[in-house]
Amino acid sequence: MTTPGDYSLEGDNQQILVSVSYTDDDNADNSLLIEWDEDGDDWSDLLGSVTLEHAASPYQYAITDLQNQSTYQLRITLQDG
Repeated sequence: MTTPGDYSLEGDNQQILVSVSYTDDDNADNSLLIEWDEDGDDWSDLLGSVTLEHAASPYQYAITDLQNQSTYQLRITLQDG
């Protein structure tokens, strides 16, 4: 069973850099789902989402094409199996 580790989010020019670590994935079948939307929206019409298939820890992904001076919400789900 995969154990979630630390995560970090770093805003940069029109992007958010996401990093999520994990341990204990003994059968190499985990994945990471990242969803993003404008802050305060109800998640029914996402701006974007991506599923990253199994990768060495940490997972890393850059959400791009965002607007400067805007606020976003992210939902990150580490899936095992």
